[in-house]
Amino acid sequence: MPKKTKTSAKASENGMPKGQTAVQGSLHTSGMIGAIAAVIGAASVAWWMHSRWFIAQGRDQTRAQTSELSTTGAHESDVAVERLLSHLKGRGASLALNPSTFDAGLRGVAADVNMEPGSLLATLPLSEVFYNETLAPEVRAACSSLPCTKGRVLLALGVAYERARGKSSPFVHFMDTLPKEVNNFVAWPWPLLQLMEASMPGTQSFLAMEMRELKGANALLEFPVGESLLFWGLAMVQTRAFGTWNGGEALIPVAGLFNHHWDPGRAVPMPKCDLAARKCHLRTGGRRVAAGEQVFFHYRPWSNLQLLIRYGFAVPGNPWGPDVKFPVLAAALEAVPLPSWVAKLGCQGVTLKLRARTKWAAGSEACDGPLPTKAVSCVRAALGANESSNVGSIEDMLTTGELNGLEHLRAAGDAATARARTALAAIAGACAQAASRWTEGEGLEALTGAVNVGTSLAQAVIEAVKHELV
Repeated sequence: MPKKTKTSAKASENGMPKGQTAVQGSLHTSGMIGAIAAVIGAASVAWWMHSRWFIAQGRDQTRAQTSELSTTGAHESDVAVERLLSHLKGRGASLALNPSTFDAGLRGVAADVNMEPGSLLATLPLSEVFYNETLAPEVRAACSSLPCTKGRVLLALGVAYERARGKSSPFVHFMDTLPKEVNNFVAWPWPLLQLMEASMPGTQSFLAMEMRELKGANALLEFPVGESLLFWGLAMVQTRAFGTWNGGEALIPVAGLFNHHWDPGRAVPMPKCDLAARKCHLRTGGRRVAAGEQVFFHYRPWSNLQLLIRYGFAVPGNPWGPDVKFPVLAAALEAVPLPSWVAKLGCQGVTLKLRARTKWAAGSEACDGPLPTKAVSCVRAALGANESSNVGSIEDMLTTGELNGLEHLRAAGDAATARARTALAAIAGACAQAASRWTEGEGLEALTGAVNVGTSLAQAVIEAVKHELV
């Protein structure tokens, strides 16, 4: 169940909420020229550093803090959370966790007692989970009549409707813990939406389609909710919903209180629901959790820019950078049947996501450079297969261990070294191509527009772009 997490915010001039972010740090240059110059300079340095690393086989080229905590902005009212927990216990929930305050005032969830791997952190009755079966019948009827075809619309309308019902809502205790305002991309002003479009092409048009459908279903209700609540409902689903067993989405009380950690080795698994038992469970997974220790989820290995767009917060010390496109590898991983080398090297699911060297939990897939060794090996194999006229040469590379690492490269001479250098140069070129979207064309224009917004949110977004480049 992939997690999409939390948000908070402020209200707006143009009908949409206007966000303020809880990100630490801002752009320390003055005006548009300084900001763009800083980003362009960072991109140039990034291109040089990526190329130097790949040719030097393993030299670290990125800067990162090693903060162990992330932040999700303003947390819910303690009083509202305590009411929710009391309500859930009265409905049969069991909870071995409590809301707590951690370093730097960070609000999150801590374990009540020492817990072994696989222990239950929480068990919730399915009737308290907000999903298609527990939505108001009139909301389901409106979406059925329209019909609603976009996956998040039904849940977004449902949560907006329950908030509008106030104290008469059967989910009032849950609704009271949700933030009243938002600051992810749903709340962004136009210039920042343009920047989002440069990062995630097609997102604006998809959001517009969702909103048209959401407004259409809302109009079929006997008591439609206000447009601002529709935006709010969509933001709650974007930032807090979990994927469900049937391809839908659900809002799960208590689970929404967990913060994100960038290291999956320090996180617990996403909640799972048992339809036969009518319960949802949160477990510690393979980790021991000490009493009083903060319990995290790991939403996905998002960069700070992705986190800001999707959830409205950034993570100090986040080592994750952007994805780098490498079409030859992508084609190999999508081929039917898969090439035999894909399984032999364990390349299934490999992505080229840049990351910085930092302190990882035991068992995490750490790396000393911008890409894990396995990812580099998979690219080298894909290039070798693409350039070979027969499978035998790839089999030879596997047999000789040529693809196992970069330790045996020679300064000059042999064919294996030449192939490796060609592959590493291609990877460096792909990194440069990824950076170029912010230093030319629409990306540079979007950055200029973001600087002109002049808010702390815009500054945080620019910092996140710099984070992708360096």
